[in-house]
Amino acid sequence: FPIRLEGLVLTHQQFSSYEPELFPGLIYRMIK
Repeated sequence: FPIRLEGLVLTHQQFSSYEPELFPGLIYRMIK
């Protein structure tokens, strides 16, 4: 099933970063 990274980064902006021009993946940072 497809995962829309653009939608995921919009709903979780404070935890994730997605810059496809620099890196082809989404980075999700979890807080302890």
